[in-house]
Amino acid sequence: MLTPADMPMGYVLVISTPDRVRIEDANDPKLFIDGGIDATGAVLFDIRAEHEDGTRGGVSGKVLFGFLVRHFGAALIAIRGFWTDGPNLVAFNRLTALGWSQHDAAGGTWTGERANDHGFTVAVCEVAIGSTGYFGWVEARFTR
Repeated sequence: MLTPADMPMGYVLVISTPDRVRIEDANDPKLFIDGGIDATGAVLFDIRAEHEDGTRGGVSGKVLFGFLVRHFGAALIAIRGFWTDGPNLVAFNRLTALGWSQHDAAGGTWTGERANDHGFTVAVCEVAIGSTGYFGWVEARFTR
């Protein structure tokens, strides 16, 4: 579990419990990662490393994700993704339109790539509502 001493300059640990972590940009709390782990060891998180207009703050999404994984440590069995909009869904739709399978497309998203960076290399698309290239709801799970 993370402590405030684990945070580099520019990052603030706001919540640190065995089942939840929230880290914010020290200068802009609208940029953050907030994640929780369930009884099965699956983590679900919300992350914002840039504003809607594309401007960036002082935090890195990759660094925030790394802190999430580090916080839960060995208790972390799976990483979950629920996408109804945003860059993960855009990437998933682009990749399926190119002919990628749903599982491979899930692995090709930002979340899939970050999961892979931390050893969660098995991507399973559990739910995909819509059609190839035009999905509106996707649920993915990444495991070791």
